Amino acid sequence: MTVDVVFGPANRPAIHETVSADSRSTPRSVLEKIAKVGTGEVCCDFREVAVINDVAVDPVKMHWWFVELNGSRKVSPYKTHLHPDDHVRWTYEYAPPPKSSTKKK
Repeated sequence: MTVDVVFGPANRPAIHETVSADSRSTPRSVLEKIAKVGTGEVCCDFREVAVINDVAVDPVKMHWWFVELNGSRKVSPYKTHLHPDDHVRWTYEYAPPPKSSTKKK
C-alpha cells in the first residue's frame, strides 16, 4: 500500500512511502509507520490526527489535515480498515468554514 503526506502551505517536502498493512490497519495506523503523529480533538473526536511531523492543525489560519482513501474523503482515520492495494493520502490544506445556508431577512 502507498501512503502520501502532502504538507501544502507548511512548505515541507512531501512523503511517499510503500508500507505493509494487515486487516486491522487504518489510515492513521499506516501514517504512524512513516511519520510522527499527534492526536487530539480537532473537530469531533479526540482520536483525530492533529499533528504530522510537527505540523499542527491551525484553526486561526484554517489549515487542517485531511485524509483520502483511493481518492475519496469519505473515510475515518481510525475506523476504516485498509486493503493491501489501497492508496492513503494525507493533505495539509486551507479549508474555510462552509457558507451559511440561512438567508438574511
